[in-house]
Amino acid sequence: MTRKLIPPAHVMRATDNEALWTKIGIIKELSLMAKSVIIYGRGCFLKFLNVNTGEEMCLTLNDHNGNGDGLKCYRGHSSLYIFAYSECCQRPFIYVKSYPDFQLIVKFEGEREGFKCLAFSDSSLLFSLGEMPHYKVTAWNWRSMDKFAESANELLFENQIIRCSYGRPMYLAQLGVGSTKLFIWDVFTVCKSTIFDKHQVKIGNLKPAPFESVVWSVDGVALYIIDRNGSIYTVRL
Repeated sequence: MTRKLIPPAHVMRATDNEALWTKIGIIKELSLMAKSVIIYGRGCFLKFLNVNTGEEMCLTLNDHNGNGDGLKCYRGHSSLYIFAYSECCQRPFIYVKSYPDFQLIVKFEGEREGFKCLAFSDSSLLFSLGEMPHYKVTAWNWRSMDKFAESANELLFENQIIRCSYGRPMYLAQLGVGSTKLFIWDVFTVCKSTIFDKHQVKIGNLKPAPFESVVWSVDGVALYIIDRNGSIYTVRL
């Protein structure tokens, strides 16, 4: 039985908007929303590719009083059609919106320095990592529209990422990319309060190459670390 290869143009259709011509170029990060929508972006454009339908949508971010002034960082929710992104300007806002209608759910006002990275929990918390010099870790509740907690940070690296685990208990991994510095935050939430408890991961006698990324297991009980040479290390909690 022969199978016919379908050209991409036949399986992907762009929404009818003024930015359907955009090409992102070098894609530095992908985020998956609700297990079916790939999010990527750069500059003033955030694009959404639905892997089930092949539909591609584009959100233009070129107005501080509208969708936002440029794109700094973004993240999709793991199980809901919800995504968040931060502007690339001074005193940026964090926008939380629904997909595919792009309706605004909440807008959080940030610090003057801006944000470096975002991470959703699998419930109603959104975590942000601030820019230099403080690199603050903040917990926001996008359902109640509250700022729950904020913590100072000892990891002073220009290139950092945060990743939230799935399920309970909740953990937040913070990695200094290009180093072997890794922190894991225990996250405790009671009513409208969130408590952070930070632990540094000790590498002992290991001599790994600099770490490049981290990813949580589906059950949230293990953290996998990828170094520059492609080796994978496991942290059991």
